[in-house]
Amino acid sequence: MANSFGLVFWGLVLIGIDVRVGFDLLPDFIGYILVAIGCSRLGAASRRFPFTSNLAWIMVGLSLISIVMPGGVLSRLLYLVSALVDCGMMWQLLAGIIELTEVKGRSDLAKDADRWRTAYMVIAVIGAVFVLLAVGSFLNALLSLAYLVVVVLIVYLIHRVKLEVVEKVSI
Repeated sequence: MANSFGLVFWGLVLIGIDVRVGFDLLPDFIGYILVAIGCSRLGAASRRFPFTSNLAWIMVGLSLISIVMPGGVLSRLLYLVSALVDCGMMWQLLAGIIELTEVKGRSDLAKDADRWRTAYMVIAVIGAVFVLLAVGSFLNALLSLAYLVVVVLIVYLIHRVKLEVVEKVSI
């Protein structure tokens, strides 16, 4: 189980980091593949993880399409669909973590997971509104910073679950 959480951890790191030099050096689809594989192996821990895996595989496809998709209206539509599926994936992932940590008596980690999934959803909704309204770059930069902070907090939570819940149980 620890290795599976490790895959999810690194997958989210790859998804959250955008290094661009004309193109994305760390394409998101690789991160989604890692999340999908990691979550598919966590089915015994929570029924939410296999569903998360399925949504991550959908994100692999959407991410690949976005690489070849030209800008414009279709690109915005793809962004909105991707944002919706991504939100579902993160909601289910963190719901699985909530179930796992509550069963293991770590309500503190469950509360953190609930807090970060709510923050993630709020940022995603604001981002979708910004895309629809074509909001300026300063507000987009602030939103990107908020997104990065929340993703870092989620990744750190997954790291803590791996160390304090999963690996502690296996010792």
